[in-house]
Amino acid sequence: MSWPQSGLELTGPHDVHMLALHGEPFWSHRIVPRESGAVSLALGETDPIYQMEVTLSAMLHPGVAALEIGVFCYKSRHARMPQMFWINSAVSATPRTRFLYQMLRTVGHTTADIADWPVHNGIDYSWDRNNQHMLGLFGIDAYDDFNGAYQFDRDHGVSRYADRRIVQGMKLWTFGYGPGAKDHEHGYTDNAGPYVELQSGRHVWDGHYEWVAPHKTEAWTEWWVPVAGTHGVSSLTSEAALNLEVDKGTLRIALAVTRRIPHAQLVVSARSGEIGHGEVDLDPAKPVRRDFLAGTSDLAELRIRVAEHGGHAVLDYRRPDSNPGRKEYTPFTKPLELPRRSPEQMSVEELVLAAEFRSKELDAAGAKALLEKALERDPGYSRAHLLLGIQDSLSVTLSFPCSCSLRTEAAVNCLVIEPIRNWV
Repeated sequence: MSWPQSGLELTGPHDVHMLALHGEPFWSHRIVPRESGAVSLALGETDPIYQMEVTLSAMLHPGVAALEIGVFCYKSRHARMPQMFWINSAVSATPRTRFLYQMLRTVGHTTADIADWPVHNGIDYSWDRNNQHMLGLFGIDAYDDFNGAYQFDRDHGVSRYADRRIVQGMKLWTFGYGPGAKDHEHGYTDNAGPYVELQSGRHVWDGHYEWVAPHKTEAWTEWWVPVAGTHGVSSLTSEAALNLEVDKGTLRIALAVTRRIPHAQLVVSARSGEIGHGEVDLDPAKPVRRDFLAGTSDLAELRIRVAEHGGHAVLDYRRPDSNPGRKEYTPFTKPLELPRRSPEQMSVEELVLAAEFRSKELDAAGAKALLEKALERDPGYSRAHLLLGIQDSLSVTLSFPCSCSLRTEAAVNCLVIEPIRNWV
C-alpha cells in the first residue's frame, strides 16, 4: 500500500503510514475557532489496530506565519497498548535541497546500522542529490530543537521545532538518485519530481515503542515554520530563524520571524565581550540582514540573542565551540553505540527486558520465548512470571511487529543494557 505524499501526515500508533490499513478509517473533523482568533482543524479517529482514540490538530494563529501541530492519544480500553507516533511532511526536492539536522550520529531505518552525519565515507549526505540510494535515517544524538530542509536554489525551506526532551525523534528520508530511483519515484507521482520526507517522533526512532496505560494519554505539540531569504538556517525556534556565516572576521547574520516584532533588540557577544548590538524591526514578510565586524576578536562562546522590546527572548543561539555530537543521548539511544548481544549472552533480567520490548510490538510469541528462557535459568524470577501472566490475561492475538527485524534486534540490545528502572 502506498500513501498520498503531500503536506503532512500522522503515522501511528502502529508502524504503517497513516492511521489506516487499507485507506480506512475516514477522519472525523471539526473546525474549532478560538477566543484568541486562532483557528484549529481537529481530526479524530479510532485506530484500527490498538483501538486508541487519536486526534491530530493543526492550528493557525492570527499574525503568525507558522503552523502549530498537536497530537493527542487516549487509551480507552482496560489494557495497556503500545504506541509510536510520527509526524511526516513531504517537501519537493530541488537540485540544491539540503537536510538541516542537528545531529552527528544516526541509526538506519532498515539496517539499524550506526553511522556519522552528515559526512560518511567522505560523502556529505546532507545534500540530497549526493544520495545514490534510498536513505532513511534517525538522529540519535540531537543537540538542537529543530530539523528541516532548505532549497538553496530557491532560498527557502521548512523546519520543524519542538522540545527535543519531549519530542525526541528526528528522521529524514529520500528516494536517492542512482539507478532505479526513478522507478520508485514513478510509483508515487507521474511528473511532480522527487520529494524528501522530514519527520519528528515522540520517541527516537520507529524501532522504539512505549506503553500507553489504560485511560491514560500521550500528547505533544510542535511547530512547522517556513523560512525564506536567509540562505540557510543555523538555529530556529517557533518564533525566529537565524542563519550565521563567519567570513574573515565579519559575522553575517540573517533573521526571519513568524510574527511582527517591532523594535527588537539584537545583541552579538562572545567570551571576549560584546561584538555589537542594534535595534531591528522584524516582519515575516521580509528577512533582516546585519553584518558585525569581529576583526581579530576571540569568537569562543559566540552568542546571538534576539529579544522583544520588553525583554522576552525569541531566539538565544550559542554556537558550539567543540563537537556537539555524541553527548545528548537518551537512555534508549546511548546503548545503540554498543555491540549487539544475543539472548544467550543476556542475563535473566536482560531477557525479561527484551521480552517487554517484544510485548510492546504485540509479538506475543517472541516475548513468551524470551520469558521462558529466563525462567529456565531462574524459575523463581517474579518479573518473568508477572509478564507471562499479563500476556495470558490479555490473550493478544494481533501480531504487528516492526517492518524490519534488524531494527528490532538493535532496539532489544538497547533495552537489555539499561537499568530496569528506565524501562519497566
